Amino acid sequence: QSNITSSRETLLFPLFPVVLPVYSMSAAVKADESYVKTVLEEAAKRAPEPYKGYIIKVTPVLVGVADFLDKLWPHIANLIGQAFKFYAYIEPYHPEQYVPLIAGLAMCFFGGSYLLLVAAIEAVRMSAWDKVKSSTQVLYSNAKKALEAKKKDDTVDANNDGIPDVLQITKKERLSRVVIVIGGAVDPEECSAALNAMWTCFLSVIATLRIRFAQCLTLGASLAQLVQRNAGEKVEKFVLEILPPEVKKWAPRLTTYLFAFAGFLLAWMMQRLIGGFHCAMRGGQLAVQHGVKLAKKRGLIAEDAFDEKSNHATMAAMALGGLGFLWQLRNGFAVPFPLSAVFLPATILEWFLEIFVSFGM
Repeated sequence: QSNITSSRETLLFPLFPVVLPVYSMSAAVKADESYVKTVLEEAAKRAPEPYKGYIIKVTPVLVGVADFLDKLWPHIANLIGQAFKFYAYIEPYHPEQYVPLIAGLAMCFFGGSYLLLVAAIEAVRMSAWDKVKSSTQVLYSNAKKALEAKKKDDTVDANNDGIPDVLQITKKERLSRVVIVIGGAVDPEECSAALNAMWTCFLSVIATLRIRFAQCLTLGASLAQLVQRNAGEKVEKFVLEILPPEVKKWAPRLTTYLFAFAGFLLAWMMQRLIGGFHCAMRGGQLAVQHGVKLAKKRGLIAEDAFDEKSNHATMAAMALGGLGFLWQLRNGFAVPFPLSAVFLPATILEWFLEIFVSFGM
């Protein structure tokens, strides 16, 4: 495991600030139903009177969640461990050199399914990549310090009885000990500054995505008004005919809602088409450029045989982009199974961005 966490230049590099502290703390204390219940009952006793009832009501739910996490965590930890082992196996082959090529192909053939994610990545790359990279490096170095301090504390035997002290205390005491050890190992100022920078970047990305969402809504409203001016009366008559007499007064308002929904749906489809086409062309360009670089590096083609910025490269990128766009159209801008399982993390991130952009915080 030390070999896995020793290199900064790793594809799993952004995950370390989250994975390492969680992984180390999970080794010290797992979610325990009785412990969680005890903590909540103690919190209910000490909470102000208006909040006691709420804590008592949510206690069964939180205890159930803790029990579920306790059963789920070993599988997650095993999956993370296997991912680290896999990367340690392929690390000598420098897999990071293939990332731009793989990302380009993914954008080319599946980018239309992840428009918000692609837009967020482009926004970060153009405006805040250096800040995000430096902040991630700070969090990574502090996570390494926390993990090393945790490993060292696990071997402490103050009473010299041959048994580590962490195995002779209760889970509640163990959790407090882990928090104290990790808190003493990391730099609070560095971590706070890095987290604030990343949070600011995240908010700026969300603001950018909301502007695009607002543009889509505006276009949909304009299309709805344009069509309603010409076909509104005919549609309203049809709505009047199908409505019961008791609710015919709703016909004008329902007609407006119908046109608004149709306008937004049409605007969304147009945005999906435009975004999918952009992703296909951009992904094709990335794939061709980095594919040529790798081919030259591997000696598959001569250095002067093919320039990644030449007209031939541009034509190849456009051809690949065209194939990618047709593939996306054929699949309705959806990722077919079993590739959908491979893209599940990207799908979760896309849902996450959709929630933030649509409903705010």
